[in-house]
Amino acid sequence: MTAIKIVWATVLAASTLGNMACEDDTVPPSPTPPSPKPSLLVRLPDTCNTPDGMRLFPSDDAKNADIVVSCPNFGDTTYPGILMQITKPPQGGVVTVPFFAVPPHPATGKAGPTGLDFGPDGNLYVADNQYLHDPTFKSRLIRVRVADGTAVGVDVLVEGFKAANAVAWKGDQLYVSETWFDLPDQPGASGVYRFSLDELNAPGGVTLLPPPTDPHLFADETR
Repeated sequence: MTAIKIVWATVLAASTLGNMACEDDTVPPSPTPPSPKPSLLVRLPDTCNTPDGMRLFPSDDAKNADIVVSCPNFGDTTYPGILMQITKPPQGGVVTVPFFAVPPHPATGKAGPTGLDFGPDGNLYVADNQYLHDPTFKSRLIRVRVADGTAVGVDVLVEGFKAANAVAWKGDQLYVSETWFDLPDQPGASGVYRFSLDELNAPGGVTLLPPPTDPHLFADETR
């Protein structure tokens, strides 16, 4: 009986000492890093009253690359849809300058550039969201041809979106989100379309079939 008590007391003593050691060796929490203090980069002009998408220009020096900003100007449609460029002039500071005036849709007389991304070919691919001007499948995907950092032309590649929005390249595949399909029985349904670079380079362009029947529809969601 005495041996059992001695053993148990030893176990309790070891456990207590271990807990004390853990408490003594506790590493104090690291100090909370200071919160970043945001500052104004640039004040956009009235000609870009509704900024939407942004992309860095392709560059070997991403920290010093210019930024292209899409401005559908849905907030004040008296200003046309335009792409602006945020750049650093030689005299210093940061300014915005027009990069490309997106051609208006022939049926609406308006342009609504939203999502955009530079492709593997160095050209800029832009969603022209026409939904607020005409919801009957007038939205488009356009390509702004770029040479030496300058816009030199435009091509209409895909027509028939309802409300084309985000644009993103992965490899040689382009993904374009459709904000919603406006289906009577599925009012919240939306999706993502996918196109290959070879297909976009083919003559004739692409006209989408009514959703959700088009084979380019990569994913769809019902909310």
